[in-house]
Order: sequence, then structure tokens, then C-alpha cells
Amino acid sequence: MSVATGQRGELAVSIVAAIVALVVGVADFSGSFRQVDVLDFGSDTLITISRALAQYDPSIYAGDFLFSSPQNYKFYNNASVWFFYLVESLGSGNFSTWYRALNILVVALFLFSWFFLAYRLYRSSICAAAFTVSCAVAIPVLSGDYWGLFNEPQARQMFSAVLPLIILAALEARPRVLDWMGVFLLMGMAMWLHPASGPPIALALLLSMMASQYEKKQLPLLVLRAALGGIVFLAFALPNIWQYYLGIREAAVGADPQLVRMAWELRYSSDYTDPVNGVLAAVTRAFGGWRLVLPIFATIGACLLLRRNDGEIRPKVRMILVFTLAIAFLAGGVPVIEAGVARAMGRTPMQMDLVRGLRYLVPMLLLIAFWSVAHHVRATKAMQIFVSLALAAVWIAASQLSPRYRQNDNVLAGIKCWLKAHPICPTTGETDLQRVLAELSDREAFPGKVFSPEFGLQIRSYARRELAFDWKDTGWLAYSNHKKLTDNLSNMETYKAIASMPDGPEKQRAWLAFGSSVGAGVVVVDAIAGFSDPAFPTLRRFGGLAIYSNP
Repeated sequence: MSVATGQRGELAVSIVAAIVALVVGVADFSGSFRQVDVLDFGSDTLITISRALAQYDPSIYAGDFLFSSPQNYKFYNNASVWFFYLVESLGSGNFSTWYRALNILVVALFLFSWFFLAYRLYRSSICAAAFTVSCAVAIPVLSGDYWGLFNEPQARQMFSAVLPLIILAALEARPRVLDWMGVFLLMGMAMWLHPASGPPIALALLLSMMASQYEKKQLPLLVLRAALGGIVFLAFALPNIWQYYLGIREAAVGADPQLVRMAWELRYSSDYTDPVNGVLAAVTRAFGGWRLVLPIFATIGACLLLRRNDGEIRPKVRMILVFTLAIAFLAGGVPVIEAGVARAMGRTPMQMDLVRGLRYLVPMLLLIAFWSVAHHVRATKAMQIFVSLALAAVWIAASQLSPRYRQNDNVLAGIKCWLKAHPICPTTGETDLQRVLAELSDREAFPGKVFSPEFGLQIRSYARRELAFDWKDTGWLAYSNHKKLTDNLSNMETYKAIASMPDGPEKQRAWLAFGSSVGAGVVVVDAIAGFSDPAFPTLRRFGGLAIYSNP
């Protein structure tokens, strides 16, 4: 087959893959409308909307528990913040529709980029497609964290969508300074999508490129290329890193390290506060039970790939393996070491995010496993297809076993709506929460700060009301303001104790009293039939929700 014919074939496969990925992205967009945004968007998205509003107009949250002071939130800065900032500045006022439209691009790019990377390595469209579907499945890693496609374009998902293109650029980079600078220019730009992922992935990429291009006689030039690549990365990433540093450098001022540790352990799962436990939890959740088949298959596959006497493949195999091992060390080993040093020095750890990088072991092990199938199951084309589809089926089935993560169900919902001649899925009728948000938008009718144990983030983002307290906010204070975090330690303990109570009048009364204690003039909680308390007058009832006044 001529080079021109091969290039035309690759172009045709790429075009088909791009079209399929775009159709899936549009189906996700259509399916997302079957449920109202205020119920479907997660806490990360909701608090990011408020972060953008605080940046745009600080007066909106002048008395808010978190966003009243830039010190509490300036550390958090990424492309999502500026996306919502742009939507607000354009006067659209409709964050949800624009965010859903953004997800068309993110879903399509995620699917296409992972497929394209796999296809360039495998030279088998079936193996690449089976890998891509497996890669899109959501897999739990840490508590509240995951790998895969989700129902909304969260920052980590945006980063995951561009990562394979950067890996491919690194694989095909020649031993030239300009090639290396180009790779790390892309890496520096990707840092703005999800800053927590940027540094460990960039360092892992640097080490893997050095390993793949290592020649003893060319070592000085290799070091030069690596140094210049690192400088380019820092040039693009440093503004974000610097703002993060400025946001957290005074976090510990005036706070007792022991109380900070208590607050961290109360607020966060031990997956984050204890790196050893976090590494074990991540490995157990992602690769435990039937999912153990992936690391076993990938290990065998890596050994087989390394045995190939192929001068073109071996450097790529070496780079992918070093990249994977570097992620394991930087996301697993370094946090354990840093936490040990922090304890020895009597201080709190400088970070809790590196361990999140363990999520990237999932796609890399999948990439290696399917790569081995593509290159070693070649008796017949039918056998290669069977083995790759069987591996994908086993992985997808294993992903549904406990522990499991919520899968992206928008795509199938969107396709079902198309089959019923609905280009956009019909939205359910107005919900109780939407009516509550509309009421609370009137500050004069409902003056004062608001507290809601379940819907505080929606109230702050959509009704644009100041909150007296929210559990999610204490997670941000763990990064930015340890003094305020420890000052609210008793509130956190009370909140967690009430949250663990069985539903009923006593829990309702406890939430109302808690709202009063943190200075809320209005409390929004579930409505309980027959519940009344003269100390907390009911202002409005909307089906299953009620707005109470606090004295």
C-alpha cells in the first residue's frame, strides 16, 4: 500500500470518527434537557458559577460565607470560571444552556482524541473504537472523584479531552527543540483547563519523552530540550500557579495546625487527608474485583510489546510505559512522602490534589491493554475484533459492579428522544426548587442571608443570594483560609451531626436552629406534613420544599 493510499485511509477513518463523536456530543446535549439544570448540575459546577459571579461583581455576595472575601476564593482559577464570566458579561443570564452547548464540544473532543491516539498506535479502527468506548465509561477512583465521561463538562473532563492529543504530539515529536517546545506549549495551555492535573502530567510527560529519546551521546542536547520545554510550560502555566500561590500563601496565618488537621479530617474523606489511604482506596475502587483484569492484562500486554523487535514501536512503548509509571509515582508516591515530611515538621501538607492524578492510570492501562491486542492478536482479523470487543465488554460489565460511579445517561436519552421525533428532549415541568429560586430572587420579600442544607449552592448561583453557611464552602476554606475554617469547626461538627440524623421533625427543627445560629434570615428545607414551630414561621410552601423565617 502506498503512502498516499495510507494517508487517505487514515483521513477517511478520522473524518468518520469525528462525525460519530460529534453526533454523540449532540445527543448528550439533547438528552441533558430532560431534567432541569438546577437539579442536574453538580456542586463543582454550581460553586464555579458563583466564583465567576464574584469575580464579575463582588457586590453580589458582599455578605456571603465564602465569597465575601477574595482571599477565600481567588486561588481557584481555570477556564470554567472564565467561561461563566464571559456568559455573564454577555448578558445572557442562561448559564445552563451555554454550559450544555459547551459539553457538545467536550464530549466530541474526548471521544475523537482518544480514538485518534489509539488509531495512530494500533492501526486498527476496531481496536481503537473498542478502546474509546471503554475509556468513556465512568470509573470511581477517590471519594467523589472518577475517570470517564460525565453528564457535564467539568474541568477534569475538559483536561481529559485534550490530553490524548498532547500525548500524541509527544509521541511524534522529533528530537528537536521546536518540537519539544510545541508539546509543552500545549501542556501549559491545558493547565488552565484543570490546574490540579497540569503539573504532575507535565512532569510525567517530560520524563517519558526523555526516556523515549534517550541516547548517551546526545544527553546534553536531551537535557537542553527538556529544560526549554519546561520553561515554555512554566511560561504559560506560571500565571495560574502564581495566582494559586497568592491565594493560599496566607491560608495558615493565625490558625492552629492541630485544629486545621481536625477540620480537614472532618470535612474530607481520608482519601485526601491520608495519602496512603487515598492510594489504597483509588487502586481498590478503580481496579478491585473484576476490574483487576485491566492491570493484569495491561502488564502482560506491556511485556509483550517490549519484546517486539520493532525500531518504530519500541520508543513509543517506552514512552507510554514511563508516562504511566511516572503518573503512579507523582500521584501516589509524592503525596505520601510530602504528607510524611509535613507531619515531621508539624505543619499541614501543602496540597491535597496530587493524589487525584491517579485517575489517569485508567485510560493509560486501557491504552496499553488494547495496544497489545492490536499488535499480537493477528491470526485473523475476526479474532482480533473478537478479542478487542470481548475485552471492552468485560471492562464495561466490570464498571457496573460495586463500587460504581454514575454513568453518563444523557446520550442514550437523547437518542431515544430523536427516535420519538424530539430534537431536544422535553423538559419536565417546573419543579419545587425552581419556584423557590424564583421567590428568593426577591431580596426585599425574603431579606437576610440564606441557609439550605441541600440546595444552598443552587440558591446562591441561580437566585444570587448570600449564604450564611454551606458545607461545600468549607472545602474551599481548607485551601485558602484556615483561620475561618477552624473558627467554624463547631459549626461543621454540628452540621455533620444533624446530617446523620434520621429524617423527621427533630431533624427539621435542628436544621432551623442551625440556620439561626449561623445568622441566616431564611432557611430552605424539605417540607414535612404537619410540622410547625412557632419559633420558625413558615413563609412559603412549594410541594416538597418550604421557606422558613429565622428570628
